[in-house]
Amino acid sequence: MQSVHDNNAYGYSLDCQRQCLTIHTVYDEQSPAQFVDLVFSGVQAHRLDYALMTNILFDVEEVDPASVVDSESELLLQSWKYNWPGIKYDGDLTLLKATLHEEQIKGFEIRSSLGLTGWVLAFSCETVCRESRASIG
Repeated sequence: MQSVHDNNAYGYSLDCQRQCLTIHTVYDEQSPAQFVDLVFSGVQAHRLDYALMTNILFDVEEVDPASVVDSESELLLQSWKYNWPGIKYDGDLTLLKATLHEEQIKGFEIRSSLGLTGWVLAFSCETVCRESRASIG
């Protein structure tokens, strides 16, 4: 996966039906600017916090999905009542971890120097280069 270190995450979009989350980034400290999208496929759940007008990414790291469950246990102990994530686990976090492992769902942690942080549970993440800024909204 191409590095997005020091890229500005200027927007993101979610296609719920296709289970696809895209974070649009640009590295504009060079000419021409380099536009790179982070495309998460097979998204089961995500949480993105602290979005600002400028969001400088530090990195996106693949992590054990069990670590996401552990760090978000309070949220996940309640969210199953709303069928989120869309995996049947009835609030049993051990079952959720086992199901994520069996279905080969990966965890991704989004870290920033400024602004946007969060995590994604998905089948994959890839970087896709663009020629220009994405049109959002």
